Amino acid sequence: MVTISENDQPERTRSEQVFTAESASKLLPLVSSIVREMTEIHGQMELQRAQLRGLDEISLTIESDAYEDEVTDVRKSLEETEQRFEACCRELKELGVNPHDPFDGSVDFPAIYNRRLVSLCWTYGEERIAHWHELSEAGKIRRELKSEFISGAAV
Repeated sequence: MVTISENDQPERTRSEQVFTAESASKLLPLVSSIVREMTEIHGQMELQRAQLRGLDEISLTIESDAYEDEVTDVRKSLEETEQRFEACCRELKELGVNPHDPFDGSVDFPAIYNRRLVSLCWTYGEERIAHWHELSEAGKIRRELKSEFISGAAV
């Protein structure tokens, strides 16, 4: 939670990590690695869900223990894959980084801009953090970072 103190400066609770463009950029190698893994896992989950839909359709027309065993195996595999994805989400959140929900390969870094809380946003594959958006806006609405933000003068 961010509040404005008597001297009109933002205050943060201990549990919140607030980034500058520079501090967020230093985390990009680690964040990029986690998001790459999440992207791969997310693709696996989509394939497993599609496989389950197909098996569910087949099981309506054919009664067979083999199909039930296959459905059970795929459901178990999907559950394990979802747990791996959630572990990656927790890892990012422990760093103070927020993955977009629904997942699209993008993350937000909380930041202060003109004494208000905003999000620096980054998408997997980008070389640097170059965009931001208001907290109330969807992550798809991205504004280009201005040089004074990057240098820290706009905080």
